Amino acid sequence: MADERQTLANSERHPDSPPARQRSRRKPLCPCNTFLLSKICLMIYAIFLLIIGAILIGVGAWAENIRQKNAAVNTFLSSPSALLIVVGCLIVIIALVGAFSTLLEKFIGIKVFLILLILIFLFEIVVGVVAFVYREEAADIVGEHLRFAIDEYGKDDDITDALDKMQEEMNCCGFILYKDWERNEFYSCNATGDVACGVPSSCCTEQALAKSGDKCGWKVRDANGNIDPGTVINVKGCAYAFISWIEDNLDVIGAIALGFAIPQVIGIFLAYNFMIMVDDRRHLYKSTYI
Repeated sequence: MADERQTLANSERHPDSPPARQRSRRKPLCPCNTFLLSKICLMIYAIFLLIIGAILIGVGAWAENIRQKNAAVNTFLSSPSALLIVVGCLIVIIALVGAFSTLLEKFIGIKVFLILLILIFLFEIVVGVVAFVYREEAADIVGEHLRFAIDEYGKDDDITDALDKMQEEMNCCGFILYKDWERNEFYSCNATGDVACGVPSSCCTEQALAKSGDKCGWKVRDANGNIDPGTVINVKGCAYAFISWIEDNLDVIGAIALGFAIPQVIGIFLAYNFMIMVDDRRHLYKSTYI
């Protein structure tokens, strides 16, 4: 007893003695704490993924709503917007699978979650690439659709309404110039109706429309008339404005899809790491208790 008390006293007087050094050492992180930390991180990521899915659905719905307004004039926005909605729904489902599998520590569920994360990552890359590819082809596709819309104006109600709305909102007229309305059989100078050698009222400025109503575009292209088109209508064509608008929207869609694909790499790593931990604990339990 006297020797033990002497040893204790010496250790208190000399903190560098072996017993004191052993007590001052920090214990390594417990495997249980590492497992819990990994689980929490994966749960947070699953919630984050759920939010991403909801945002993608919202952006896809917004792009589809924009497309619907001009559906009769162009349809090529449907592919990236539909892809965004599909990807968003898949991400929400995958996030729920990951959250519940992580919470319940289900090895099979986490493995499925990991595989789906990899697939959705590749899918998001495709969406982003498709959006940027469509952006490069926008000029050719828009030109084709706008020319067709001018030709069919007055024959198809949907095309007529869509083109009128575009010209009103973008303050433009025709494809390249207002003179493109010569393509339309009703507005051609060779036609015989009241609107011959004119343009639709949707080409008119607000002042001209308020003053003359729907007749504001009549005869504005008549070379024998005394009307200055620049004072009555918007003389610039819709091609440049519409192409710029589409490119901007496709840039947004592509950037969002590719931007959200980057965090997927972190999720893949977290899911794989936690899956290995769950598998190790499962084997340890079997070897210990079975």
